[in-house]
Amino acid sequence: MPRLLAPPPPLLLLLVLHLGCCSCESVFPWDNASIAVQPCVLSKDWDLIIRQLSGSRPQSDQQLQTGGLGQLASRGSAAYGNGIYRVTSSGDYSDGTEYAWSAFDFISNSTTINFWTTYTHSYYSFSTGQYVRYPPTVTSTGISCAGEWLQISLPVSIYLYKYELYTRANNLFRGPKRFWILGSNDGSTWSVVDYQEGVTGYTSAGKSFVVEPTQKYSYYRIVVNENNKENWVSISWWKLWGAEIQGHETLLYPPAPLSAPTSTISSAAYGNGIYRVTSSGDYSDGTEYAWSAFDFISNSTTINFWTTYTHSYYSFSTGQYVRYPPTVTSTGISCAGEWLQISLPVSIYLYKYELYTRANNLFRGPKRFWILGSNDGSTWSVVDYQEGVTGYTRAGKSFVVEPTHKYSYYRIVVNENNKENWVSISWWKLWGVETAQDFLRLTRKRRAVEY
Repeated sequence: MPRLLAPPPPLLLLLVLHLGCCSCESVFPWDNASIAVQPCVLSKDWDLIIRQLSGSRPQSDQQLQTGGLGQLASRGSAAYGNGIYRVTSSGDYSDGTEYAWSAFDFISNSTTINFWTTYTHSYYSFSTGQYVRYPPTVTSTGISCAGEWLQISLPVSIYLYKYELYTRANNLFRGPKRFWILGSNDGSTWSVVDYQEGVTGYTSAGKSFVVEPTQKYSYYRIVVNENNKENWVSISWWKLWGAEIQGHETLLYPPAPLSAPTSTISSAAYGNGIYRVTSSGDYSDGTEYAWSAFDFISNSTTINFWTTYTHSYYSFSTGQYVRYPPTVTSTGISCAGEWLQISLPVSIYLYKYELYTRANNLFRGPKRFWILGSNDGSTWSVVDYQEGVTGYTRAGKSFVVEPTHKYSYYRIVVNENNKENWVSISWWKLWGVETAQDFLRLTRKRRAVEY
């Protein structure tokens, strides 16, 4: 049965790590141990696996303002990327509540803390959003990059393929408008990885940017030269996607937020077409729709999630499905439970998925469930099965799949929750590939290191 990946200890990073083929014996830190990798073992593909990290708080505001030693966190039990992570900045907000490492705590839409904010209101102009600190903070990269900065040091070097930026949910003007993404392997000599200007219109869904990397780095820094007309810059979440070796990654479906039961995506880099979201029934007051599970909002507390139709379908004392007669999806076996379904415009091999539930009622998260696949919406096959899934957090739950077929319909059928009357799904993320060539490549990479 595919594995449920347990959340590691503390600081957040989103990576795809591909451990490359070697010509001689090499060592990679794995679960705090040195494991020898045999010569020419093919690479491993941990596609877009999410892990949460957090750091201890600094000793003083002065340490924050000057960058100090930064925030350290050690990872030793993750499926990849174990080691020490350090988060620093040009200065954190002076009241000592909005730390640099909060940009990696997996909370994307906070309104009070849980984000990084620059040190003081005098660094950016409220009327223009431009950087006005004097003397300015400058990072030299061959060109001078002036602006307050946020930085993470990784225990491995990666090619950065994509990143996302979220700002303070109740003050979206703090989002970076003009900025550089810089890379380094020593924290001193920097190169420009990406440059953006005119980035406006921040929402709770954040902003996503695709990079074409030429080098890999273990340090990444964002330098913000202009915001959207505010005195501060705030970053609630800086997501990083990368790989240790260059190559194709799995893709997120749908590639953009959905806003209706039937949504058409036409300007994405992939996956364009019509997406349809249905369910066995949405919450009866008409506010918690099936398509909300694909609106790219993961931690809502009021709406922006799908909830089953009524309180009488699941037992509050056990979480088990008690609707009679039950809703059953036939797959050769009978899968009883309320369900959520998405129809894609393309067929994909599903390699990974994630589940988020209602942020202020985590007991609504699925505990026992099936993931089903179909190419006609009628004949179903079991893609994955999980039971005993407990301990939901805002970081969600991540599952890796070993696909054998590709499908254009995916359905989750929930037979049991964590002792609540309803099931709620805030975001159901699906990662996959469309082509047989990518399927074979990823399958070879996974199986080569099943030691």
